[in-house]
Amino acid sequence: MTKTRQEERLEELEKNHTTLEKNHETLPKNHEVLSTKMDGLYSKFDDLQATLQQLLLASSQKSMLISISNDCSSASAVKSNATKKQVTPETSHDENLCVLRRVEMPSFSGEDPLGWLARVEQYFSLQQTHETQKVEIAFMNMEGDALHWLQWLHQQIPTLTWIQLKTELTEQFGGDVTASPSEQLAALHQTGSVAEFFIEFLARAAQIPLIDQHNQLGLFLNGLKDEIHVKFRPNDAGELRTAIHVARSIERELDFYYGDKGKPPDSTFRRFKDSGGLGCLGTTLSRTLPYGKGLGAPNHSL
Repeated sequence: MTKTRQEERLEELEKNHTTLEKNHETLPKNHEVLSTKMDGLYSKFDDLQATLQQLLLASSQKSMLISISNDCSSASAVKSNATKKQVTPETSHDENLCVLRRVEMPSFSGEDPLGWLARVEQYFSLQQTHETQKVEIAFMNMEGDALHWLQWLHQQIPTLTWIQLKTELTEQFGGDVTASPSEQLAALHQTGSVAEFFIEFLARAAQIPLIDQHNQLGLFLNGLKDEIHVKFRPNDAGELRTAIHVARSIERELDFYYGDKGKPPDSTFRRFKDSGGLGCLGTTLSRTLPYGKGLGAPNHSL
């Protein structure tokens, strides 16, 4: 039986309707797939933006160093081509300064924060770095856990300053910071060798720029081990540089007599403290000194 044109059109419409229904059923799945792909693209865009920011910071730092290097090269060329004069202290100083400005900034991974801050401050002073650039430059020289920590900190404090960064970094990686730098220095005591104690002492003292030499010497002597401190005579050390040499000499002497421990099993100083210190000194002498000429026997009737 031959189909009429109207029947053919009706059959075609039914097929199209069936196809539309199938497409409509797949729309949610397609939407979910598309949404997942969009999320992935957004994530990649965020990563790309972060990478681009780091590259821009690196490029800025590199441009600054190249500019300094070019300035130094231009200055050297002008001085060389102008008049061939003998090298003066001024020109020698300028050339040395140009060489020093090419020194790379030390990286930081979380160890020795006080030492790193001291080196970085010297680097910034040498490069004449502006205060607003210090955080960005420090960001490019972080590694490992320190880098992840600084990224998080920068998100928490978008307007992070160099002073804030130093404080936060010291609190994060500097151990116990409940006390002020002065209190930390006063509480510092020798536990290892004299050299190790001296290095730690200098790192702490560097955080107190106004401390005078006399107080430095007193705090250093007070932090030495008892068996080393007690051997210091009043005129042994008038300054810190002398004190460190005397302390090392005493340490070597103790190591020679008592082995690697460097401490007598029952030092005179410890027995003196345990017996009551100066309060028992008179009693101790009266019991141990013989009756000498002019001393006479003690009057027990008193």
